[in-house]
Amino acid sequence: MTNHDWLAEQVNAAMRADTEEDTFAGARWRINFIFDAMYDDEPTEPDQAIRDLLTDLIHEADARGVDLHDALERAARMAGRETADWTERDAVASAAKGGTPA
Repeated sequence: MTNHDWLAEQVNAAMRADTEEDTFAGARWRINFIFDAMYDDEPTEPDQAIRDLLTDLIHEADARGVDLHDALERAARMAGRETADWTERDAVASAAKGGTPA
């Protein structure tokens, strides 16, 4: 097992221990881990880490022969579907507990 594989297993285990994977909290956990581990997230420039990550993703898309604009369009559609699913799931869970939907 490579160091990379070992680290990926450890990170995935930590995420599963902290949050459910297919949730907004899980998505935030993953991205905040990446920002904390790999990027200088400047409080005065909240978009700096995002720009740095996107720059790396552009380089990786080029290396993999991926059409970045197509990938971004598909990702935006997926994010919209996930947000709708998670919002509905949270409302159903809240109603089941006798709460009011957010």
